[in-house]
Amino acid sequence: MQRTRAMPQTVLAALTAGLLALGTGVQRPEAAETVLSASASDTLVSQIRRDCELGDGVVSIGVVPVSATGSPLASDDEAALTRAIEAALAERGVRTGLSHDAAKLIGLTVASGEAGVREAERIEAGARAAGEILLWPEVRLVAEGRVRLTLVAMRPTPACKTVLQTEVEMATVSGTIDVRRLMASVARRTLADSESASAETIVLLPFRSAPNTYGDCDDLVRAHLLEAFNLELDTGIGAINRAANERRLRVDARAATPSSEVPEGAIVIGGSWGLTEAERGAPSAANGASDGDAQAPRLWVSLEVRRGNVVMHARQRLAVAGLSCSARTESFTRTIEARAKMDRRTLWVHLDQPFFRVGVDRLKVKLTSARERDARFAIYCWYLADDASAYILVPNPSMPESGEISGHKTRVFPDDFGIPPQRLTSASNDLFHCFASERPIDEDLHRKWLSLFGAAGTGPNGEIEEEVIVELLARMRAEPGIVEAMTRIEVR
Repeated sequence: MQRTRAMPQTVLAALTAGLLALGTGVQRPEAAETVLSASASDTLVSQIRRDCELGDGVVSIGVVPVSATGSPLASDDEAALTRAIEAALAERGVRTGLSHDAAKLIGLTVASGEAGVREAERIEAGARAAGEILLWPEVRLVAEGRVRLTLVAMRPTPACKTVLQTEVEMATVSGTIDVRRLMASVARRTLADSESASAETIVLLPFRSAPNTYGDCDDLVRAHLLEAFNLELDTGIGAINRAANERRLRVDARAATPSSEVPEGAIVIGGSWGLTEAERGAPSAANGASDGDAQAPRLWVSLEVRRGNVVMHARQRLAVAGLSCSARTESFTRTIEARAKMDRRTLWVHLDQPFFRVGVDRLKVKLTSARERDARFAIYCWYLADDASAYILVPNPSMPESGEISGHKTRVFPDDFGIPPQRLTSASNDLFHCFASERPIDEDLHRKWLSLFGAAGTGPNGEIEEEVIVELLARMRAEPGIVEAMTRIEVR
């Protein structure tokens, strides 16, 4: 049979192809043209019956339109794929189509916010009473003309979830998604998940930039997500949980990191952003241009939604449009320099020479405070390289006084810190970077910093690796009153 890629019936054939992942098990997908056997399709429906305790009655599933879940598809392809999903289920004897109330809910987009709180509660209470099972299609572009489709059938109460994943060939794929649509889909999917039925708090962690990327997108990405959750809780599917639990989920946007303490049972969402490969290398870029501007640089966003050890869902490196922020590529250490909160009067890190000679000179760094003589500051220093590695050097746990500097005083590293002389044996251009705080920092953060002193990291040579560097940097910069000082260490 000749394949016509653009026709919905071909999408239908592809939809029932590939892998079947029930629960958390995943098998390698077959070619998209291979039709899933009738027995496998029956197994999927049987699994939904079992997980959702439907017995032998008619299985009724509301298919959430692809357009409401955040996808990189053109609108015509979204509609065709939604119809194909419904048709595939109907062939297995499943009754498809959202109830009137649920359909109205899904239609209330974050952008419009058309319904008031009371109207949303009335609508969603009806959907909850009907025991609506929703099938959420999530689409990810994996290659030109090919998307990976994940179908998640779930119901908040009583809880049930079944997953089908496959690859679909489609003739037209735009490859980007508006950031507001993406965040709206994340909010809907999270609030519809059974895990959110008993949760009281959603914690939104800061979104961090990818390595070697600098820009002001961190807070803006999270702001879009916060807006999506607040509006969805008021006018969208989030009211299901409010009606069921007689309380509203609290959304907490904080300056926290993955290891920071969060309320027990909270849903935690964190992620990252960066320039797409096509845009890397540009000296500077802004992503706020219209979609019609072919030169508009593109950013990607990744995020993970987790409750405890359970990953509820994740979206990886989705190309987004509509972020009105700037971004450019920089070296790892230059991104740290660019965002530093400097106060040279509190702490000045400086050298006696412009560079060091390989195999000849020994490292000598001066730390000076020009504050009042009775001022005291806790100091924390590390040595950072552009390969996203680091060694913590100050304070020395065996020498407690090494972690302090007073006003009108200069200390010399390594001489005054209980560390042997350091001869520089290879060419490099790295960063000696310090934090100073007039008040004690968080005790857990202090202990973790000391535990990584010297070569106590997890890298091959005992270095601290990127994930830990990013975490420590974020936590240090979130400390009240913290200031930074640094100098480049150039070895020739």
